[in-house]
Amino acid sequence: MTAVISLNQVAMVFPSLQGLGSVQALEDINFEFRDNEFVVALGASGCGKTTLLNVIAGFLPPTSGDVMHKGEPVIGPGRDRGVVFQKHALLPWLNVIENTGFGLKLQGVASAERRAKARENLALVGLSDFENYPIYQLSGGMQQRVGLARALTCDPDMLLMDEPLGALDAFTRENMQELILDVWRKTRKVVFFITHSVEEALFMATRLIVMSPRPGRITHEYELDFYQQYFDTGNARQVKSSPDFITMREEILSIIYGEEVQEQPL
Repeated sequence: MTAVISLNQVAMVFPSLQGLGSVQALEDINFEFRDNEFVVALGASGCGKTTLLNVIAGFLPPTSGDVMHKGEPVIGPGRDRGVVFQKHALLPWLNVIENTGFGLKLQGVASAERRAKARENLALVGLSDFENYPIYQLSGGMQQRVGLARALTCDPDMLLMDEPLGALDAFTRENMQELILDVWRKTRKVVFFITHSVEEALFMATRLIVMSPRPGRITHEYELDFYQQYFDTGNARQVKSSPDFITMREEILSIIYGEEVQEQPL
């Protein structure tokens, strides 16, 4: 498969502040995001997952190494990479359809065209009936769906999702996992998804990476097909309660907790 985003020997060091030492957040990251992949990153808190996402998004230039998009260097944010934040980051003075089309407005796209594209993506996330609602009248899960529709409306090559379900209740979170997978199946965007939930990662990923405690490195990589089992059965709980799923969950947990223990001072 073609590499959409490639990282070559990427490192990120944050300089010292107020007399404190510098912090190396990432070290020797080598990875390719390929067409149609749903890549999920797991690791202990502080392992550099969000830093890695911000480097790919172009929000942070790496201290060393290269980030390439289809052979061209990433030198800043771009419409080819859409971001869905942990907090929805919607504009409260705009309604649902205005928020969804906001990126196109910044690009100078005419009102009729951007509203048509916004409606298309609101339908994709199940919000066609809410386009004129103010943001504050939506639930947390619905607000995140607007954030997803907004990212899709600019038609990026890649979606970067930084713990977008972390603030949701358990029931809404499971529904959103299924919705995001269904949206990915229809759009086939490349996705980079960060989570602290091992179950969520196993359920959604086509490829799972596990990162070490700081400095963050990719220590384990897995090709998974639990998402395909969900597509085949339509039953997420059946997939998540299967023996293979439980065995893999315990393996990943042992890796993460083992690395956390190794990081503790003696």
